[in-house]
Amino acid sequence: MAEVYTLARYQHFSFEKDHPLWVEAIENFKFLIVGYNLTT
Repeated sequence: MAEVYTLARYQHFSFEKDHPLWVEAIENFKFLIVGYNLTT
């Protein structure tokens, strides 16, 4: 689950820079990674 923690750090960084659309993209990407890890 290291990928999720890494993305969480990027997500926090993006909140500081106030890019909500980019945050949403990271959220979607995080769910894709989690789903991929669960199915393999």
